[in-house]
Amino acid sequence: MAKLSQKQLTAVIVCSVLAGGVIIGGTTGGILAKVLKPEKQNFDDILDQVDNSTTNVEEAKSIMDRYQKCMDENKDPTEEFAIHELIFIAEQRFLALDNTMTLGFGYASAAGNVSVLDVRNTCIKNGERYFEESISKSASGIDVKVAERAYQENDEIKVHEATFAKGANAEHPTWKDEYSTWNKTDYRANYGKTVDTLGIYIVNEKTIIQGENTYITKDDTGYTLTMEMDTIYTVPRYVRRMHALSNSDVSKFYYVNLEYRLDLELNLVYSYVHEQYAARLGEISAKTTGRMITYYYTDDDYMIPDINTSINYDLKGEKLPEE
Repeated sequence: MAKLSQKQLTAVIVCSVLAGGVIIGGTTGGILAKVLKPEKQNFDDILDQVDNSTTNVEEAKSIMDRYQKCMDENKDPTEEFAIHELIFIAEQRFLALDNTMTLGFGYASAAGNVSVLDVRNTCIKNGERYFEESISKSASGIDVKVAERAYQENDEIKVHEATFAKGANAEHPTWKDEYSTWNKTDYRANYGKTVDTLGIYIVNEKTIIQGENTYITKDDTGYTLTMEMDTIYTVPRYVRRMHALSNSDVSKFYYVNLEYRLDLELNLVYSYVHEQYAARLGEISAKTTGRMITYYYTDDDYMIPDINTSINYDLKGEKLPEE
């Protein structure tokens, strides 16, 4: 059985955690330096079978009408809607706003000599323009080489890559002026989602496992939705994005757990993912545990940065929920 060098395992870690995006799409957490060759799941075939949309247009309108009636009558939404419908409502309310931002914070580490990698992700919507940044802040001794910015307006998406000066902080790479241009259809086929899509995981009644690990907790300020997810049908878009960003692949997921925090009106506060999977680079595979938290912001004027302007990540996201 092949053994991972520090450089190879670091590459697996970086490629894996950067793919998450936010979102709910980010990955953070400890990476176990364990080499394995699990049976590879064909996620491309699965992607052809599933859809990230909970409902069609008519069903979506029906859910939102029921939500408004629920609020008008001051009813408890957790007694009126299934857990996947609550998430759908929260996402639709967020997507309907003209100006929003999400900030994702996570980390990755491995046993042995591989240092911690901090993962960052930002999405901004400003009117009809959208932006997403995926980068990683490396610990000393590791040069991170994966970072992308995507700018979307109408049907056009421009993708910029970055270079890193030796020893540079990966939160502040040097972005290239050159870019590749995509239409939304081709970008989605390659990256798993478009820039204006909220989240990379497929969350619906078929991907949520109903059982003791799926439940809703209520308090005076809102609701916490905790879900155990199917390890195949939840993740095909995520796997596609991972491959596009880093040319790495996932052969198998061991678990995927999602948590959403909503306020009393079902507005998104944060989402959190804790997952474990086998990430592969060629014949090398590392058993990876990922954790990431994403915060949702709607209370300011969020501007899309130009290519030479850095995102300020000096916010509250460093603390992950207690396990």
